[in-house]
Amino acid sequence: MSIDTEPLQLSFDENPLQARHAHREPPGPPVLDYHLRPSGVTLQSYRQTQQSGAVEMRSPVAPVITEQPRAIQPPSSPLDAKLRGPFGTSLREQHRHSHEELTFTLSAAGSNSQADCRSQTRAMASGMSFDDLLRSLVMENEDVITPSEKYVKFASVTLMDENDTVYRKFSSGGVSLLTSKRILLLSTGYQQHTFLKTTSSLGFTVTSTAGDSSFFLPIPLRCLRSIEMVSDTSARSTVNVYGDPPCCGGCCYCFKSWCPCVVTNWFSNQPLSDRQCLRFVRLGVLMPPWDKRTTLQLDLQPTFPLHFATEFVSGLQKFSQHLQ
Repeated sequence: MSIDTEPLQLSFDENPLQARHAHREPPGPPVLDYHLRPSGVTLQSYRQTQQSGAVEMRSPVAPVITEQPRAIQPPSSPLDAKLRGPFGTSLREQHRHSHEELTFTLSAAGSNSQADCRSQTRAMASGMSFDDLLRSLVMENEDVITPSEKYVKFASVTLMDENDTVYRKFSSGGVSLLTSKRILLLSTGYQQHTFLKTTSSLGFTVTSTAGDSSFFLPIPLRCLRSIEMVSDTSARSTVNVYGDPPCCGGCCYCFKSWCPCVVTNWFSNQPLSDRQCLRFVRLGVLMPPWDKRTTLQLDLQPTFPLHFATEFVSGLQKFSQHLQ
């Protein structure tokens, strides 16, 4: 077996690889790596200087900033929800030219007021949960019927006499649960609120409150006499349409058929939404220790599932002998 080989013709002036592939086209000019081009040097200048063997270094070109400056937004404020609602819309109508500055100032005042109030209070509950409280409050031979994930969460508790006169109220939120012997009302936690009040056409008052409150209110099932559950939710939306006053101030209204000073620009504001969420459980009890006739109203939190409240009412009817 024979192997055909191509003879190589080498010389001292030739590269062996070039001789081996002599049938190919001669190599062109050296390829320049343009990724290594210094900042500030144009492509044509870099090509010429690379071929001549020298590269001219120039100072870097500053990048062009195309992003527009952004408006400074105030930090999250407890008054933001109020300023986005109907109250904020009325401010836009009353202070058209300074509405943005007024809103910014009120929002910052709410944050400062709440921070100052928070710095002067100290939570006493130390983050104690409702389950921690129950371990020491539940009596012997007493079983907790309502599971922790179904505790009835209320926003406030109101006690009224037989003439519907309020004689006691707990404004802090909490939970209510059912045991085999009692109804337990528990509340513990840090509460803070911020209020905005208009004092004049050019004045406002921002008030913040903060504090820690806890209460425990047990009611024996033998004291329960009646039960009522109400859930009423509704919404209302209003849009105001108004026009710029004419230059005559409305003096030519009687001659509006030919008066040129008429309203030509009409505007409408954003819809003003008003929601109502009335949800409560009302109990008729003989309040211990003196069996005072009392109507106890649990105002449920708006986000609390209604079917959990239904299960709570069903349990009361099952374990209270006076409701059977």
